[in-house]
Amino acid sequence: MKIQFGGHLSSGKGLEGVLKEAQRLNINAVQIFASSPQTWEKPKHSQEDMHFFHLKKSAFGVENVVIHGIYLINLASFKPNIWHGSIVSLVNDLKFADKIGASCVIFHPGSHLGLGLNKGIERAAEGMTKVLDAAGKTKAKLAIEITAGHGNLLGDNFEELAAMIKALPSKYKRRVGVCLDTCHMYASGYDISTPEKFDAVLKDFDKKIGLHKLLAFHLNDSKFELESHKDRHEIIGKGHLGKEIFGYIVNHPKLMHVPFVLETPDMGGDYKSVLTIKKMMKN
Repeated sequence: MKIQFGGHLSSGKGLEGVLKEAQRLNINAVQIFASSPQTWEKPKHSQEDMHFFHLKKSAFGVENVVIHGIYLINLASFKPNIWHGSIVSLVNDLKFADKIGASCVIFHPGSHLGLGLNKGIERAAEGMTKVLDAAGKTKAKLAIEITAGHGNLLGDNFEELAAMIKALPSKYKRRVGVCLDTCHMYASGYDISTPEKFDAVLKDFDKKIGLHKLLAFHLNDSKFELESHKDRHEIIGKGHLGKEIFGYIVNHPKLMHVPFVLETPDMGGDYKSVLTIKKMMKN
């Protein structure tokens, strides 16, 4: 099976521009925002552009596409405007994902704002239920991204991620999975700096959530040390994780079903991290 590897690309030049950039970089997995990540705006891509992307992505060598939700999303919030806005945004993203043939919508679960972990988990699950109710039977799934765990953020460990999924109605559990992020995992306290340590963490994930629930994997080195709780991405090989562990991760036989996506500071620049990973890929 071929490794699914790529990165987050800008859609500033349109959806066709995304495909051309992916082809230029010779990557087969792509992550994009459906709309501006700092606003509540709806996706503005035309039906023609979305149809073209869906039909032609394989011709450009793109095999897997994931959508990243906007940064404003907080399904754990008890502020009605933020919570409802988050629901509407994720519904729009799921519908957009289906139109372009994306596999999932990745989002940060948000913060309980000091009202307590259990209340935050229940609120996030309620929000996801509302999203899936409103979105209808989309093929694209929701992927809860693990966080670095700063402040009252939810989802910085496998137990909390599992609890959010467990709190969903049975009919929706299969439509929600997880996105892991190497920087976030390291910052939250999961030491994945060596193959042995990574395998131990992956075994723990499989036990508590299940590898079948892993929908995407973000590849980012970390600017800060283990358990720093700081979400600061670094270029591959320039941070505390180092280069070699990423070669082990992308070639891992238990992760061949997962799209690997770079979100490093050089994406959109010289793309050195893309070249670093590609040199370590065995297929």
